[in-house]
Amino acid sequence: MPANAGFIYLCSSFNFRMSISICTAVVAGIAGTLLCNQLVTDHVAYLNQATAEQCITHSWPAEAHQIHMDWCADNGYATK
Repeated sequence: MPANAGFIYLCSSFNFRMSISICTAVVAGIAGTLLCNQLVTDHVAYLNQATAEQCITHSWPAEAHQIHMDWCADNGYATK
């Protein structure tokens, strides 16, 4: 900053830095939101795949067989 910097210079410099900070925060927020969205989407896909496998292989306790079979049928998962 020049030694004889006036008020307008200080204000414009402050506003520029503030604008950069706001833009950086917005871009970081958008990037974080997109990353979280992708992680959630991937995790839901993994859970759907694991659920489908469990319904096909009947991987549950024998005493809970019928309730799991009903749940799989009610939610559209094949049971063989």
